[in-house]
Amino acid sequence: MAMMPRAWRMSIPGTAASAQPALAEVRHALTTYRMATGARPAGVDHLAIRLDQAWKIRHTSPDHRTQLGALLPGLIRDAQQAARQQE
Repeated sequence: MAMMPRAWRMSIPGTAASAQPALAEVRHALTTYRMATGARPAGVDHLAIRLDQAWKIRHTSPDHRTQLGALLPGLIRDAQQAARQQE
């Protein structure tokens, strides 16, 4: 990146993250490692339904960022938990 001409670099405004309040929660779900709990993880079928719902929201809703911001953190955490239970 340092060798890339400045004109080619993409500028990311400082207000982009603040434009979506849920972004911090999505980022937290992606970057926080949680140990497996004793709770039963979500089943693959249940996760697939939720993932399909997220995909449809992303491609059909004019308010997809807000809706996904509410849905993704839990989906990410549940998918991570299910994957860890399989290890």
